[in-house]
Amino acid sequence: MSNELYIGMPNGVVLCADEVLEHDTFRGRLYHKYSKEAIQVSSFWELVREMENLFNEIQFPRAGTRDRSFTKDPPPGEAHQQLKGTTPKAFRNDSKEREIVMSDKELLNMHGDYGTFIIRVQQRQGGTWQGRITWADRNKTVHFRSVLEMIKLIEDGMLAEHPELLAEEDTPHWEE
Repeated sequence: MSNELYIGMPNGVVLCADEVLEHDTFRGRLYHKYSKEAIQVSSFWELVREMENLFNEIQFPRAGTRDRSFTKDPPPGEAHQQLKGTTPKAFRNDSKEREIVMSDKELLNMHGDYGTFIIRVQQRQGGTWQGRITWADRNKTVHFRSVLEMIKLIEDGMLAEHPELLAEEDTPHWEE
């Protein structure tokens, strides 16, 4: 069996799931190499939002699409840019590079009670993410083609010790 326990990407993150609350909510911590502080998350929505914020800030991986609005008011923070006809910040190349403050070894020492997941988003195409996720507790890696698949894999891993809570679904699982 090959060792899949590595970060390997500037945007690699470690999710430490500490408690499963309900089917779609949990308590956990998100770590990345640009901060020593954990980002507390309590739902998959918060997890995705925090990861998207990180990707936009470091501009990796670059988003394949731009956010769109069908209202007269642009999203907060973009009003001035859109009025001037410039490209929104997430798509400009003028951001400063963030300083790395945590090594891969330090990141890999983080663990959650309900699972530890190393998430490597390789692309943001088609309005979603593609990449690999490693379930560190079992040293298993699976490729995902969308945010939904990534979420389902994390949920499946967190609930692995409680099979009675898993529903029969036609989505990727760690055993495939």
